[in-house]
Amino acid sequence: MNVRKLRFPILIGIGVIGAGILLYQPKSRIDSQHTQGAIGQRDVYRDGQVSAADVKANPGSAPVAAKVLMESKEFKALAKNEAFQGLLASQSFQSLSQNSNFVNLLQNPSFFQLLQNQAFVNLMQGNNIAALVHSLQSQGMSQSLNSSQLSADLVAYNAQSLAGNQAFQGLVTSASFQALVSNVVASHALTNLFNSQSFVQLAQGSAFQSLVHESNFQNAMMSGNVAALSSGSVHQ
Repeated sequence: MNVRKLRFPILIGIGVIGAGILLYQPKSRIDSQHTQGAIGQRDVYRDGQVSAADVKANPGSAPVAAKVLMESKEFKALAKNEAFQGLLASQSFQSLSQNSNFVNLLQNPSFFQLLQNQAFVNLMQGNNIAALVHSLQSQGMSQSLNSSQLSADLVAYNAQSLAGNQAFQGLVTSASFQALVSNVVASHALTNLFNSQSFVQLAQGSAFQSLVHESNFQNAMMSGNVAALSSGSVHQ
């Protein structure tokens, strides 16, 4: 009798629980879909924002890395120098700045030492360095530095005072310098650069030498951003 009396309440309870489960499951599916949709939309939005923000700090302004460079003491020491601004705007410098061999040249202490030597400056201005390096290579670099042929070549280029100059020997035996002057386009640009008083005068100064050793400036050169550093195209 007790079992029969409890049978109906139990059946009713089971039915109520089953109905509750059926009502809960569709609702759960809908919520899950909405949640997934919101996450998907958020991911797409983030990707677009990061891509735009990473390119430039503000529309029309210099790249972020260039703006950091312009705040450095090394750059500020030259920022208002007309010769420096002219150099940045120079097609020859812009062309060479993306050449890793030229960047290496600006890290070579022998190069800056030789800039104080007028015979070397004249040699570079006369576009004779490529022919001289070719002559040294054809003789065999290790034997040619003390050869009579080198002395004759230097006399022909009115640069005989460079014979036995250790800085000169260190430079012309540098692989990056040989590669630079052996490239016709780069060698021509280098000659143009030396014939610009802006470059020679700047390179002889400590401010320029400090700047070219800064990694941010080197990165700006290799990425082709030196033109953006000139006062005419940078919004400060």
